[in-house]
Amino acid sequence: MLELFSTRSDLKIGRIVEVNGNSLRIELDNDINELVRAVDGKNYPIGQVGSVIKIHFGRKILFAFVRLLRMRSEVVEDKQESKISPNDDARLLEADLFGQGTWSQSAGKMNFSRGVETYPLPLQNAYICLNRELESVYRAAEYNVSETSISPMFPIGNYVGSNNAVCRANIDKLFGYHFAILGSTGSGKSGTVALCVKL
Repeated sequence: MLELFSTRSDLKIGRIVEVNGNSLRIELDNDINELVRAVDGKNYPIGQVGSVIKIHFGRKILFAFVRLLRMRSEVVEDKQESKISPNDDARLLEADLFGQGTWSQSAGKMNFSRGVETYPLPLQNAYICLNRELESVYRAAEYNVSETSISPMFPIGNYVGSNNAVCRANIDKLFGYHFAILGSTGSGKSGTVALCVKL
């Protein structure tokens, strides 16, 4: 099995050109011809709104949600600066930082926290976040008890913004508070309730 949370060259999508609080602007690599990349037999979208990217900062890994994909010429136009030539144009990905973590390869666990203490720097690389990595992030964000405990996390669906990564809900938190299951007719509300009751 390939090592998770590594700085593999086939996962690199671009480099940071601007950091503004939690907002990042990333210039996509010129060799990206399509906004999709096959990695380990799966296709990953590049620039898909809602997808997750990662930035390595020493032992820390920073995570961000993609918010926007546009051309540099649009940014220049918005700022009412002089126009740039088509040869100097580039695709820019804008993303918002939401958390950070450290990965223990030996334990196979992510230590994740919401928010960011250390911000990335311009010219640092940005990478695709693999499905298995995303599942480790989501699991770590909701489940921080000992490994001998029974996990309260159960799958509730797939996150389409991140190439169908499995989404889980913490059943202890779900039933510990008031909650509602909402949806249109035929969307699976009764089936969801039945699944929850079985657990």
